[in-house]
Amino acid sequence: SFASSYGICTQDDAFISFRYAQNFIQGDGLVFNKGELVEGISNPLWTLMLAFGMSLLNFEPVFLSILMGIGSLIWLLWISSELLEEYRLPQIGLYLLTIDFSLILESVEGLESTFFAAVIAQIWLTLKRYDGTTGIRTIVLLFVIALLTRPESPLLILSFVIAFAVHNSTYHRVISFQLLMSLCSSIIVITSIRFLYYEEFFPNTFYAKVGGMAVERGISYLLLFGKHHVLYGVCLIFLPYIINFRIKEYQEYTYLLIPFTLHIIYVLYIGGDFKPTSRFLLTLSSFFCILSTLLIQRLYTKHRFEIIVVLILSSMYSRGLLWQKSQDWAKIRQQNFIARRAAGLF
Repeated sequence: SFASSYGICTQDDAFISFRYAQNFIQGDGLVFNKGELVEGISNPLWTLMLAFGMSLLNFEPVFLSILMGIGSLIWLLWISSELLEEYRLPQIGLYLLTIDFSLILESVEGLESTFFAAVIAQIWLTLKRYDGTTGIRTIVLLFVIALLTRPESPLLILSFVIAFAVHNSTYHRVISFQLLMSLCSSIIVITSIRFLYYEEFFPNTFYAKVGGMAVERGISYLLLFGKHHVLYGVCLIFLPYIINFRIKEYQEYTYLLIPFTLHIIYVLYIGGDFKPTSRFLLTLSSFFCILSTLLIQRLYTKHRFEIIVVLILSSMYSRGLLWQKSQDWAKIRQQNFIARRAAGLF
């Protein structure tokens, strides 16, 4: 119901993927303009999924992208519920996800952000539950899906491999070497296909958008995220306190700490992005809900009343500020959609 309240607010960047998908199903190739081999997308798998739905299901791309986004959000919630099973207050983390209006808005704007967050959470869950009884093909497949979904995925995947390697068993370290080789092989194959098709090693978005270090802007990006997500911001501030608890109680803390920390550093380094929904940090939605649950779980026994008050106040704050902000952002997208449609028809 929250998602439907935003109306049609498709992000303009999504129409680049729509155009590529349309040309692809018409037989003109994965291009924006027929005959011009330029990779102007950073989400090839998402674009191909759109092409599949547009061609075989005969769906209109805007409606299809909204369905895919909401489906991805449901997938993310399910994975997060699985990750939260081991904790005493799992409902806290899920509750925080369900009132994250920037995440809900992002899921209906036509882009791959929520899908990518779900893929990353699925990799985390699969690695945590890996016991050697099954092969690593599922994990490698998830690696490939992530690599084809977002360009920053190699760093996140590598951080998971590192987390797997520092596990307390020699067996896990052996498997981590296989995973590292699979990651390198997948990157080489995908890059080779890109070069053979586009005659470039990187997508055009790399040359257009990568501008080096922007830590000051990254700090502002984190502060804005903390303003809109109070408990998540508190988790960032008290991360050493939470992780200290995590290390004492659980062997698998590395799956939380290493990917989370490296991705935060990456976002700080590049300065985030232009979107007010903080989509680069929404990739870590499942991580933040776990951290929030850990913090509340530790404090709940001695400070039960205070925790309940904080949850109520933070919910009211999020409901008021972030809900209104997300509605304002959606209205801007709605107006852009109407104006560009009118211009296109003209």
